[in-house]
This record gives sequence, structure tokens and C-alpha cells, in this order.
Amino acid sequence: MDDPEGHTENMIETAVEAVTVDDALYAMPIHTDANALYYRSDVLEEYGYEPPETYTELVETAQDIMEQDDEDWNGYIWQGGTNEGLTIMWLNWLWGMGGTVEQGEEIVVNSEEGVAALQHAVDLIHEYGITPGHVPSSETDGNRETFQQGNTLFMRNWPYAISLMNEDGSEVQGRFDVAPLPTHEDHPDAANSCLGGWNVFINAFAQNAEAAQEFATFMSSTEAQEIMAFEHSRLPVRRELYEDEEAREQFELLGVFEEILDRTRARPAIEGYPTFSEIVYTQANTALVREKTAQDALDDAQERIDDEINE
Repeated sequence: MDDPEGHTENMIETAVEAVTVDDALYAMPIHTDANALYYRSDVLEEYGYEPPETYTELVETAQDIMEQDDEDWNGYIWQGGTNEGLTIMWLNWLWGMGGTVEQGEEIVVNSEEGVAALQHAVDLIHEYGITPGHVPSSETDGNRETFQQGNTLFMRNWPYAISLMNEDGSEVQGRFDVAPLPTHEDHPDAANSCLGGWNVFINAFAQNAEAAQEFATFMSSTEAQEIMAFEHSRLPVRRELYEDEEAREQFELLGVFEEILDRTRARPAIEGYPTFSEIVYTQANTALVREKTAQDALDDAQERIDDEINE
């Protein structure tokens, strides 16, 4: 893909790097993405809590409010079903504990940190009691809908949820806020938010490649970036919008997400990523529903990874 007038020069580097191979741009970034912690700001203020910065603080805050309040609260909801969301959740916790799956030339999931990350997820449901039992069958937008009903304290989700939850008629309109994901207390500076984002590709066999190029260029423009940010809470890829005072007024959480973007990591850059993810979320889910222990689930995942990816 061409880059007329250097449209990517003032973009977030990671967004451009994600679509660049051997110095060639293969797509035009149109918005970036990052996981964040959503929380009921009104309820935390009522009980005197700041947004939690560690896993332990999140658990203790949720437990305390759930115990004191007469409301039947969900403490913390997250993506736990057999889908990509669970793989990302596990990576969030793994990275937050200082772990990684890339160990030399091998992909390793059953490390000490990997098992601890999955055990933490299991404990949120079965030990700490702050994550409801339906989470092992949940997905991203289902969580957003649950949080929007007004009986959930914490949720992990993407920025798109902001505009939807602030629409007229939403039970949480103006009653929630966003913070960086908590980390393990031993790794306060961990980059544990997963990088996402959308890009425009042009099919090599496109009959209207020139028109497609014009569309891709427009979607990368400041005008289009503002529309997506202000009306749909999509994170801009253009750096100047994060520095623009008017943009911050229009999208009040832009500054928070700028901080979160500094704490993102990309998913493992491996050729067989779809296979890797399917293995992880399938086996991790068996631990969430207590069909297997966290150790056994990730040992079984590792066996498949060694056969299908580390060969």
C-alpha cells in the first residue's frame, strides 16, 4: 500500500509497525485499541475507594463492597468463554505477573507465571467469589451489556464500550470511569494491556484499487480519526489528537488511554497464532469450569503447542 503525503509519519509507532513487513506498508491503520479496567466510579467513591492498581486491591475492594452493599453485585467480569477474549485475558494476567510466552525460540505457556495467571482467574470465580459463574461462557460484548445493566463493579473491556454505555437510556451513563489494568504487586510497571486495532487493507486483485486507496487515506486523516474517537470512542492512531486540548475535551478519557497505550504489548508474533490462541482458550476454559487444574490444563496446552507450533 502507498503512503501518500506520509500519512503514517505522525502515527503511533506500534500501530504502523503492526502492518509493516520488510519496510513495506501492507495496510493503513485507522484506529488502535487497548484493554482497560472499567469501574463504577459512583460506587467506589461512595465507599471511599480509588481504582485498584493491583490484583489484590481489586479483589479486596470488590469483596468489601459486595459484603457491605445491599445490591446484588457482580464484582468483576471478564472474557472467559472459549474465544480469543480468554486468551487475551490470560495474557493480561501473565504479563501483569512479569511473565511472557516467548522463551527463546519456543512458545511456553505452562511456566510458573503462566500457571499462576490461570489459577488467579480460577480463584476469582471459585475462591474469591467476585467473578460470577457465567463468565466461563461469556464474550466481549456480552460483558459490556452486563456492565451496562448497572449491577457490576468492575469489567475488563475495550474502548468501544464507552460510547455505547454513555448513550441515553444506559443504566451506567455518567456513572463509570476507566483506569489502567491492575498488575501483580511485585510488577507495578508491567505492560499488561493487549494491543489491538483495526486497519484497512487493499486486495491485490481489487478492480478499484485507486478508490480503495483514497478511502484508506481518508480513514487515516485527522477528520476521520476525530469522528471515530468522538462519536464511537475508537482510539486514534494519530499522535496529534492525544495532544490536542479540544480533542481531550470531546473525548474525556483520551488522556487515560494515552497512558494505557504506553503499557500495551502485542500478542505473540508467531505464524501459528490462531492455533496458539485456540489451544490456550480451550484448555484455560477447562480450568475455569474446574474440569482440570490450572497446571494440568496448561500442561495439556503445552503438549499441543510443542506438537503444532514448536515443531
